Amino acid sequence: MAAKADGAELSPEAELRVAAGMGDAFDLLEELNDALVVALVAGWSYGFAVTLDSVQDVPGEDLDALRKECSPYLAKLLPDFDVSAESDSPIAPSGA
Repeated sequence: MAAKADGAELSPEAELRVAAGMGDAFDLLEELNDALVVALVAGWSYGFAVTLDSVQDVPGEDLDALRKECSPYLAKLLPDFDVSAESDSPIAPSGA
């Protein structure tokens, strides 16, 4: 289950509304998260090799848990558009 900015969990219905509002961006983020799952999991106990092509074959509850565990790494890969306090920011004034 996804979380809001304040850390509270979103309901499944709210998750669907957010996903619908994101359009193609949601699918791209899900693909990136799946790639992280494949890259970060050290071993698999399924009867098939888990690859980018077969990650969707992982049972839904397991894949959801893996996505949740990998999601902090996903956030680290996304750009940070917060105002920079760094004096060497390439865009001045960065604090505007």
